[in-house]
Amino acid sequence: MNPWIAKALVLAGTVVMIAIRAPHGHRSRIVKVATSYKTPLESGLLVLAWVGFFVPLIWVASPAFSFAEYALGSGFSAAVIRRPGGGAITVYGLAADGMLHPLAGQRRRTLGGVLTLARGQKVRIGAPIPGRVEGMVSQTETIGIAQIPSGVTIAGYDLLTLHAAGPIGPSDLTISDLPGIVPGHDIYLHALPSSGATLGVRVGSCLQWHGYPAGTLYVAQTGGAPITGFQLSGVGP
Repeated sequence: MNPWIAKALVLAGTVVMIAIRAPHGHRSRIVKVATSYKTPLESGLLVLAWVGFFVPLIWVASPAFSFAEYALGSGFSAAVIRRPGGGAITVYGLAADGMLHPLAGQRRRTLGGVLTLARGQKVRIGAPIPGRVEGMVSQTETIGIAQIPSGVTIAGYDLLTLHAAGPIGPSDLTISDLPGIVPGHDIYLHALPSSGATLGVRVGSCLQWHGYPAGTLYVAQTGGAPITGFQLSGVGP
């Protein structure tokens, strides 16, 4: 909402309240009080009521409460994989019209035409829409890739063992079939500094693992010796 609309509503409400209360206040002042039972508590509450009456007017007339003014927005975070030497990242929103709309205000010139999404879907690019990218944080990751044969159902294997030429830890690792594309497919783990060159992961207890199709399996890591081998074992019933 535009703040001036809110201020106008506050002023209108104040005028209406004064107009309603003025006749009653006038009558109460001309009636003689024989005995007053006003207590300190009542006096204190009346003072608070008057403070509450003037606070909105102070907000309307001065910047005294500007420190508390901020926009209530919605947003999200996303992880994107960019190959070494790749170009800048442009953010698009897939709208209800089925088109990709770049967020307005990005420094990089947005593209036109058609983009191909991760699953092969081709989507047209529309006009920019309101929005902004508050910030981007990058980190270097090493990604190991394994090609799973088409006849293998990886959900039938409970244990994934990762092999490297040296200690795998300390490192944060992410196992996924669609890294940086579908966060709900990611399995996260942390390898301790004491980890050796072999690390077993009980992937069978992760729901994401049971949704992976046969195909390519990725392991992204932020440190440690690069993963050079994958081993599936622990065949279930």
